[in-house]
Amino acid sequence: MKDTHVRFRVGVVGVGVIGAAVTESLLTGPQADAIDVALSPRSTELTAQLSERFETAHACASNQEVVDRSDVVIVAVRPEHVLEVCRPLAFREEQVVVSLAAGWPASTLAPLVTPAVSVCQLIPLPMIRLHSGPIVLQPRVEVVERLFRGCGRLVALEEESDVITLSCASASMSTFFALQARIVEWVTSQGVGIDSAKEYVQELFVGLAHEMTAIPADDLAGVVRAHETPGGLNEQVREALDAMGAFDVVARQLDLMRRERLQHT
Repeated sequence: MKDTHVRFRVGVVGVGVIGAAVTESLLTGPQADAIDVALSPRSTELTAQLSERFETAHACASNQEVVDRSDVVIVAVRPEHVLEVCRPLAFREEQVVVSLAAGWPASTLAPLVTPAVSVCQLIPLPMIRLHSGPIVLQPRVEVVERLFRGCGRLVALEEESDVITLSCASASMSTFFALQARIVEWVTSQGVGIDSAKEYVQELFVGLAHEMTAIPADDLAGVVRAHETPGGLNEQVREALDAMGAFDVVARQLDLMRRERLQHT
């Protein structure tokens, strides 16, 4: 459903890969007709591509022009560049400033963008381009929730430390693809064509992901048992991995990453 009550004036400071993905998601989503996006010149090629593709995306001459033309300012630069990029910019009190940078929660960014009083952190993942996947928001800001409606599954958090926890959980993405790639490789080694192998494995994982959405949060152990029979193939593989400590390794690595990131906040 399109939001017909407001026109969003959005600025993206730092049009890198994730900034471009967010812009594309907004301008291909259900509220695209109500969104204007001002793009910074930081990445000339991506900014040019987006402004050529979308009539409501406009390349600006400077980051300050992006801020001046926007009511919602998305800071999408690398964490190490946030200070140097934001320090010279003049924000307005009524603006909403959204940080996409890891390690820059609202409490850390707020003093840098004063007098803007509404500041939050948003953690999108690359699949936001497909209007899919989780979008972490902390703290909850009503206009940001409305802006990103339809771009993915918004997960609003109360505590800043919870953002770090979920960000660590997202470190499983490449492992997810590596597992699929290894299975496809094994299937093809048994003589199945690569196209058929990829199609089967991807549909298997897509189907399991869809099935997961219907599983109650308190029955995750039950769904594991529901996909096994005693002595069956699924049980054999899971128990072998369990015996090797594979799942414990994942948990320990995530715990280590979380502790390290908390130490640097």
